[in-house]
Amino acid sequence: MECLKDYIGLRWANGAEPVSGLYVNDLPGISIKSIDKTANDEQVTFFEVWESIQRRALQRFTTDVQNRFSTRYNLRRVTENTTWNKQVDTNTNQTAASAEYRGFDIQMGVPQLQVSNFQGWVSPMQVINVQTVYIYLKEAKTIPLKFFSIINGFATEVYSKSVTGAAGWNEVQVNRDFYDVMHLFVAYDGSDIESPYLPLDWTYDYFYSSVFITSWDASSRIMACKSTLVDAGVLTYLNNTYGMAGIVSVRCKYEGIICKNKSVISTALWYLMGAELLADRIYTDRLNRYTTIDREIAKQLRAEFEERYNVELQLALDGINIQVSDPCIDCNGQVILADSLP
Repeated sequence: MECLKDYIGLRWANGAEPVSGLYVNDLPGISIKSIDKTANDEQVTFFEVWESIQRRALQRFTTDVQNRFSTRYNLRRVTENTTWNKQVDTNTNQTAASAEYRGFDIQMGVPQLQVSNFQGWVSPMQVINVQTVYIYLKEAKTIPLKFFSIINGFATEVYSKSVTGAAGWNEVQVNRDFYDVMHLFVAYDGSDIESPYLPLDWTYDYFYSSVFITSWDASSRIMACKSTLVDAGVLTYLNNTYGMAGIVSVRCKYEGIICKNKSVISTALWYLMGAELLADRIYTDRLNRYTTIDREIAKQLRAEFEERYNVELQLALDGINIQVSDPCIDCNGQVILADSLP
């Protein structure tokens, strides 16, 4: 869960204060020195150890949340990827180089019936995913590919990638979920690029992901658009992606609802980080006081942290209720486990 990265902090001289206000080395038995002494040849220092611990702990946390929620709900996990044609026109309707962003946007919560101004319902578990972006260049160029979150006409850059492209089609692997983004603008800077013409096939590309089949007003759409470099949040819609295509989807993930309730799970995550740090101390190949003489103490502390983690996680998740009418819940119902007596 990328949204939880650095949510639990590490207290040291140059460390920033975490949003949660919790520091892993405030837990008993954990100090900067003890972390540093577990670093292996690849990790070098306590900071590299902490980065490794966070990656491992967040992966485990994601799995634990999924497993526990799955006893209560059936989540629509598999959604349909959407792409569009790449039949680019390099001769007519070409767009000269200009200081503007060119590309396409993905917006959630758009009603399927376009005669209504009603804002469609978006589940807190829905997340925009961009798997691949394709860019057609008429000549070799290195260009910045930008991803903006658009809210009320204002743009915030949430991700970027430098693309060293050859003449012709260039495939850019993104493989990224954009949490807390309802409207995503994907574009490149056209200041030094003559762009080819690539219209969308509206009958195919105006898509509704399979996760929305239970509710007519919970849908998403893709449209071709552009903006000025100064004001990327004000989009002009034209049937031209300027040589851009992609593989995108709107998926349902429990991470979405967790990212919106971070304060609820902070204590559980705190203890999990501590338990994973102690696991490193127990199994490291380094030989020093912390990994030999204090090994049994580390084992006892880890068991205590694991127990506290499991208790706190269950309490936190029990306090999060998902509406059974949520479009991300399969069959609009909860999973009920019942014991039957003989």
